[in-house]
Amino acid sequence: MDGQLLKHIRQVANYTQIELAAIVGVNQASISKIEAGINQMQPDTAQRIKQAFKEAGISEKDMTVLHNALTQLRKEGEASASNIYSVKSD
Repeated sequence: MDGQLLKHIRQVANYTQIELAAIVGVNQASISKIEAGINQMQPDTAQRIKQAFKEAGISEKDMTVLHNALTQLRKEGEASASNIYSVKSD
């Protein structure tokens, strides 16, 4: 789970960074840095976050669907950005 996905799922779960951090047992700065892509998530932290989301009613399948949707949006965004540079003027 990358930072952007973490942020989206956290928002779907209706958790603030502070709330998720308290549940998981880390500080809010750790959640913020993971979401910003500054720090990578440790495996034990990832497991605790997944458990917190599960308890909030978000299943592993839901997380996979959100991951796939986010991946597709990123691909579409990259394609749109590359189209900007490929436009030829007469």
